[in-house]
Amino acid sequence: MRKGTRLGALSIALGASLVLGGCSASTAPSGSSSGGDASEVTIGVMTSLSGGYSVLGGFVKNTVALLAEQANAAGGIDGHKIHVEYVDDHTDPTQAVTALRSLLAKKPVAIVGPILSSSCGAILDAVDQAKVPMVTTCATDSQVEPIHKYTFMSSLPTPGMAEALTDYFNSNGKAKIGVLYDSADFGQSGFKALKKLDTANIVESQAYQLSSTTFLPQLTSLTKSDIDALIVWGAGPPLVTIAKEYAQLGSDVPIAFPGSGATPLFLGPAGAAGNGAVMDSSIANVIDQVPDTNPSKAVVQKLAKDYKAKYSEDMSQFTADACGAWSVIANGIKLGGADPVKIRDAIESNPALACHGTYKYSATDHRGLTAADVWVATDQDGKLTATEYSITKAK
Repeated sequence: MRKGTRLGALSIALGASLVLGGCSASTAPSGSSSGGDASEVTIGVMTSLSGGYSVLGGFVKNTVALLAEQANAAGGIDGHKIHVEYVDDHTDPTQAVTALRSLLAKKPVAIVGPILSSSCGAILDAVDQAKVPMVTTCATDSQVEPIHKYTFMSSLPTPGMAEALTDYFNSNGKAKIGVLYDSADFGQSGFKALKKLDTANIVESQAYQLSSTTFLPQLTSLTKSDIDALIVWGAGPPLVTIAKEYAQLGSDVPIAFPGSGATPLFLGPAGAAGNGAVMDSSIANVIDQVPDTNPSKAVVQKLAKDYKAKYSEDMSQFTADACGAWSVIANGIKLGGADPVKIRDAIESNPALACHGTYKYSATDHRGLTAADVWVATDQDGKLTATEYSITKAK
């Protein structure tokens, strides 16, 4: 993991002040909220407030609401009070297009983008045309490959998650990999990233439809193969069914998931079937095991405390995603004023410290994070515990 000395003084200085609201801007708000005070700017939030991902969208909305409240209590972003407009994509990419149109009518200076990968894909071109920077909370690789000028991602990157899992298994002498992936954008991007890695010796792969209710045919085929580890690349409720059916098969080959497994949608419902499962994780999920030298630790600890106090529940990996999107946008406003184009330029060229790590975008990289920002954890009775592999790398 990255150490504090490598992040540099600028990233540390941007730290908790940006994430928790004490950042500033210097120019007049050309994107100020219609009908509001001249010093008020609007940040738009599109997420899933209904439909299958509504639980995850709730984390995003709650996080942005908390951070905006704290920013305004501290005087705003360099005096500009923040107004937040929320729109619901209903966990539906078709609805996302309509929601974006409604959101753009409010003239936001920046947008916290969707959590559903298909929603992200549906609006990329429209966001570019509108010339409003969007920092998404979805994990699909296609949103940043090829580069879309106005879209950046805040979640852990697919290539980084793939690298972390295969490196973990290789370090434990498990080189022969089986892959089960969903046929949608997220699953395909994960499988593509795994195939690109020299560390991934994929012995067999199987795809599944998101609408499937059983995965026994694919799992049975995989367990009969000569594999040392099984990586399941998907998201949402199917992961729970996969874990339970895999447990029924009684295989002693370890099963692993990307960061989508490190969520309330899996850890609780999977129950005993999830015990021992390996997964990519944000440092936010294993914060007690993160060295104090990691600059993100203090940021996460403060947000976790404030989130629990306000909402009477623990923050999640999706809270950390939203924290990242907010921090990147806040830093963009601080450095670029309230002009959406200048905010975009500032985002692309300046680091921003947040809950997953320090985002370092460039003209050729809109992921911002790497495998160095990914922790590998295991499910221990519904709680994530960092692996010795990640703890050792963090030292």
